[in-house]
Amino acid sequence: MEVVVGWRRPHLSPLGLHQGGVGVPTGLGGGAFPPGGRRPSTADCEERFFTQTLDHFRHTPVSEHDDDNTFQQRYFVCREYWGPTGGGSANSPRGQEDGASTSSSSSTSTSTSRRRKSNRGTAAEGGAGRGGEQAVPGAPGPIFFYTGNEADVSLYLEASGLMWENAPAFNALLVFAEHRFYGESLPFGAPDKRREFLRQATAGTPQALADYARLVTALKQELGAEGAPVIAFGGSYGGMLASWLRLKYPHIVHGAIAASAPVLALEGLHRPTPNPEAFAETVTAAAGPAGGAADSCAANPRGDGALVELAWWARAAFDYLAMGNFPYATGYMLNSGEVELPPWPLREACSYLADPTLQAEDDDVLLGALADAIGVYYNATGEVGCFTPAAGANNASSVDADNWNWQACTEMSMPMSTDGKRDMFWRNDWDPVAQAAQCMEQFGVSPGEGWGAAEYGGYDAWSQVTNVVFSNGRLDPWSGMGVVDQRRAGGGVEVIMMDQAAHHLDLFFEHPLDPQDVLDARRVEMDFVERWVDMAYGAYYGGGGGGGDTSVGGGGGDGGDGSGSVAAAAKKDSSARGELAPPSWLERLPSVAADW
Repeated sequence: MEVVVGWRRPHLSPLGLHQGGVGVPTGLGGGAFPPGGRRPSTADCEERFFTQTLDHFRHTPVSEHDDDNTFQQRYFVCREYWGPTGGGSANSPRGQEDGASTSSSSSTSTSTSRRRKSNRGTAAEGGAGRGGEQAVPGAPGPIFFYTGNEADVSLYLEASGLMWENAPAFNALLVFAEHRFYGESLPFGAPDKRREFLRQATAGTPQALADYARLVTALKQELGAEGAPVIAFGGSYGGMLASWLRLKYPHIVHGAIAASAPVLALEGLHRPTPNPEAFAETVTAAAGPAGGAADSCAANPRGDGALVELAWWARAAFDYLAMGNFPYATGYMLNSGEVELPPWPLREACSYLADPTLQAEDDDVLLGALADAIGVYYNATGEVGCFTPAAGANNASSVDADNWNWQACTEMSMPMSTDGKRDMFWRNDWDPVAQAAQCMEQFGVSPGEGWGAAEYGGYDAWSQVTNVVFSNGRLDPWSGMGVVDQRRAGGGVEVIMMDQAAHHLDLFFEHPLDPQDVLDARRVEMDFVERWVDMAYGAYYGGGGGGGDTSVGGGGGDGGDGSGSVAAAAKKDSSARGELAPPSWLERLPSVAADW
């Protein structure tokens, strides 16, 4: 077995840097199964493909082969709750209460069990409604747009409960877009040597953001919904993309919910300089009393001898258990609907290391306790009789792993280190020279020094941006690399911190065991979404709902007489609905037009 010495590239990135043959889950953009109801799936949506330009930033062909200059980007459109403002959508709970007819389609009839009221509340109950009460009749409902991460987009579609549960109250269209080079959005199909360079040259975040911008624009034109506000949602790397989409394309995306987005982790940032030890320090804190675990848990894995050989593999389990330290059982971290981690899985793992005398025992005793601890992750099925340190908890896609490692070796370089004092691991200094050498050996490239910092910036950039919510849980190892300082973030960006939340728990479906601060975070997030929607309608249709400070207590939406507000009016009964002619955009949605 190889003994770990010197620098090794950190095995984690915003959704897992795949290293050393260890398969790690890549579906970190969604949530748990909704209790008491059917999980939304791709069957509830229309799978579509959009012809994208391979390189958005050059005006000459990338390749002499025409097929290499475009690719088919997969995305899903979920129309069940989409409808005009001023009345309930045909299939929403409110629409049914208003006497609206319901579709007889199987997707509609089988999805009633998972419908629930929005957690925002109505304006009268203390919801937002800050843009006024007069509607723009017949305007298309907003678009909730998920910025796909580095995996199959269906993972996010089936897990992003915050979007699904609030779509009815907003009459929102749900769109889940797949990131290029992941899932089925693969330029060139199966890679070959001729196309390898093209993949590497066009796999970055600027290209992915341009994909999303073009897709949104084309979809709105196709549906005749140019006036529909667009709100981006994303978690982890997807949260980074959602916030960057608002940063780079504010005229296309009107707001962004960026959950657990480590946008301050990029190498080269100076305001602030990334803290490479933040991840490990949070894992350690979560594996102690602060996370509800035994006090001795963090000290025992720091043993020497035989543990050194297993160190990296064992550490991966603790890292992922910390990220997935949720209050209920879920298969989220395993990308599984059948196998689940237990509630508070890191606490469960730490229960095997709670004995403070383990360090005084023989290595075999300590190794046995460690095996039981990491078995919470690596043996979630309970069927693994003997561990293979090179094996992971699941069969991760080699294509996803390879493409993410490419991104980590170019634009997404994120310094990480451990010191063995403030964390439960061993000293492993960040070594950019060693990282560059490893990337050169694997891909023939080296990280672009400071590229990400120049492209997206730190607090200096976010202090100039509006309509972005950054949410982080204090139990999430990535929180130390996110936007957590409201004073430095400025008035246009909202910072939400949750004491009892791990990796973007707020994006998940509502669960009876959710901590109160997570419930509060979701309410605040959707209050801001409603305000952004009001502002966008006001700007497009005129008559109020204009700009302004969107922070809590600010004046956002005070423009004019507020007649541009449609989000608040969408929550009201629409007695005049039958007197209105269907707007032109409904002609492209026959099932909705029939219920108008």
